[in-house]
Amino acid sequence: MVGFMENTLTSEEDIELEVVTTNTRREPASLNITLHSGQIEEVVLEERSFRIHNIAAALLNIDSKKSFKGIRVDSNATISVVGVNRVKTDSQNSMDLFAGVEYSSLGAQYFAVTSYHSSEILIIGTTDNTRVTVALRTDSKYVVYEGTNYENADIINETVDEFNTIQIQSAGDLTGTKITATHPISVFSGNKWFGFESGSRKGSYLVEQLLPLEQWGTRYVAVPPEEFSYVFKIVACADDTEIYLTCAEANSDPLILKESGDFYMSDELNHACVITSSKQFLVAMITSHISDKDPSLIIAQPMETLLADVFLYVPTSFQSAELMLITTENQSLPILDPQPLGVEFFSIDEEFFGMRIRVSEGVSVLAAPQSYMHVSGYLHGTRYFGWGFESFGYPLLPNDFQDLTFFGYGKYQFQVLFTQENGYKPKKQIFFGNFVQVKQQLISSAVNN
Repeated sequence: MVGFMENTLTSEEDIELEVVTTNTRREPASLNITLHSGQIEEVVLEERSFRIHNIAAALLNIDSKKSFKGIRVDSNATISVVGVNRVKTDSQNSMDLFAGVEYSSLGAQYFAVTSYHSSEILIIGTTDNTRVTVALRTDSKYVVYEGTNYENADIINETVDEFNTIQIQSAGDLTGTKITATHPISVFSGNKWFGFESGSRKGSYLVEQLLPLEQWGTRYVAVPPEEFSYVFKIVACADDTEIYLTCAEANSDPLILKESGDFYMSDELNHACVITSSKQFLVAMITSHISDKDPSLIIAQPMETLLADVFLYVPTSFQSAELMLITTENQSLPILDPQPLGVEFFSIDEEFFGMRIRVSEGVSVLAAPQSYMHVSGYLHGTRYFGWGFESFGYPLLPNDFQDLTFFGYGKYQFQVLFTQENGYKPKKQIFFGNFVQVKQQLISSAVNN
């Protein structure tokens, strides 16, 4: 169940909404897209194929109110879903993508994470007669919902049916707002518009679909895309959460988040940070191009995340994008198809290393060489369109563990072992085409340096 939060400069002629579906199986899949008013599309996705579904601009949620604008995507096979929300005008673009969370991964407890102005939350019902409670946390004087003013710590109580949407907006920050329900719900959060530079048009719409509390982790690694800096936000789900940060090989004193919903925002960084705790917490990165400052919101995935096949979607207007992968030594790493446009390996600390992998537009598959892989990562894309940059980012989400073999037009396997003493070493010689020469050069450079 997905939906679209309000984007800036909203007018129907400027809005482009898309749901991109990918059939992740080796056989055709039947797919239905349904609204509250009824089914709007029924298609068959061929094996290992994707389709772009254009969504009417009328399904964009506007203002802080309750509506019926949920979109249900059903299939008889495992599919992946990416949502695209873009405003295009002659002078400004504002867009972001989100990775859709499948129904089995939804929950009934969430905390929102947003940036610090023009923030919003979208809640979508999946079951009739679901009671929803929203415990507001905001630095605004008040939040208006359905014409009523609510202050920080106030409670909004609602009952939703399937396809019902609740959009809550604030002039300030909504990070730490707790959302609970009596049945699984789908929750999104982000910003109608956010820019790091006050008064500048260099900004963007931000969105992520949230994972429920039970899928939060205790170990994260935050790494920015190439030529980007970032800030990160940490949100606690339990009282007295001690957070340990190791950034640029320097350990800081532990952060203490006293209550559930408390959060910490870092200074602007351009290097990796390892973030750990004995209690579960959430990490979100807000990236910013070093010259243009165009932002994206990315929910970091914990290092405990298990992934099977992952499908990556890059819009055709983006000539390439960067797949960031973080993993540990002695980890068998994934197969990528089609061939990557480039790969950079780098160390983070004695335990973790990372890869920046350039992927082309369209759909790529990241396949586990065994039954699963321990890896955290995200996809980030940037394009230049004359007067500025436009970027997007979304995480690799936990997924189905069926049908784990994929051999398409090419097989490109990254199998490396990193040790502090010896640098990068090939673990197995399983490389194909011209990529082996590039990879050997990367290995040699890492060892020699």
